[in-house]
Amino acid sequence: MKRPDRAILLQLAAAVFFALTWQLLSGTTNPVILPSFVSIMEALLSVLQLSAIPELPHALGITLMEIAGGFALSAGLAFIFAAALTLNRTLKSAYYPLFLFLFAIPHIVLFPLFIVSFGLGPLSKIAYGTFAGFPVMVLGMLASYTKVESPAIALARSMGAGSRKVFTKVVLPSAASGIVSTLRVGLGTVAVVTVVAEVIGSTDGLGFYLRTEFENFQTADYFALVIVIGAVVLLVNYSFTILEGRLGGQIRK
Repeated sequence: MKRPDRAILLQLAAAVFFALTWQLLSGTTNPVILPSFVSIMEALLSVLQLSAIPELPHALGITLMEIAGGFALSAGLAFIFAAALTLNRTLKSAYYPLFLFLFAIPHIVLFPLFIVSFGLGPLSKIAYGTFAGFPVMVLGMLASYTKVESPAIALARSMGAGSRKVFTKVVLPSAASGIVSTLRVGLGTVAVVTVVAEVIGSTDGLGFYLRTEFENFQTADYFALVIVIGAVVLLVNYSFTILEGRLGGQIRK
């Protein structure tokens, strides 16, 4: 019989320690503020059975749609802009500081503008996710392109290849792994800001129900929903990991 992996045993031990610590700490404070771990697990079961939140599947679909829309738009725009800045040094010199500035801005302070412009529905979350993920992926892709070794570029140029051909035949394939890593980071960014945006201002989605449970002092259900959201984000990231190899192969082609 195969013995359990040591890492798995350590992870299980850490989970048990966390659960016991939470249970003990919950007995020292107001259960409305910090419900017990047992009550959170009971609430989680109720949430998954659609007893506490019957609209959960619909809310999950809305959130995933918003994340997918924001990610697709930000990734597509980032690829176009990163390629343009790589091919044109003048554009890069002019606009690179702007992308650094956009990256440095706390995105949440601008979210009210998206609500005013697009309303409380999914469109504002998609636009906000696009805005948040765009500079992250532009800078990541540019960093991947600049790491391509110059001898390969010099060899291609010596054979008469122009800037576009060097980019498509040398730079892009060589930067494939970096692009995939950038997309992963961008996806995580879009997912997080989308849920946060739903919490702040929305009429549907997982974040909306998260805010509702908290406002109604249903903190056990609130923490249960936090677990569901965390699991969804991890599942999205895991799905991207599965597709990573295929995506890298397509980029290399």
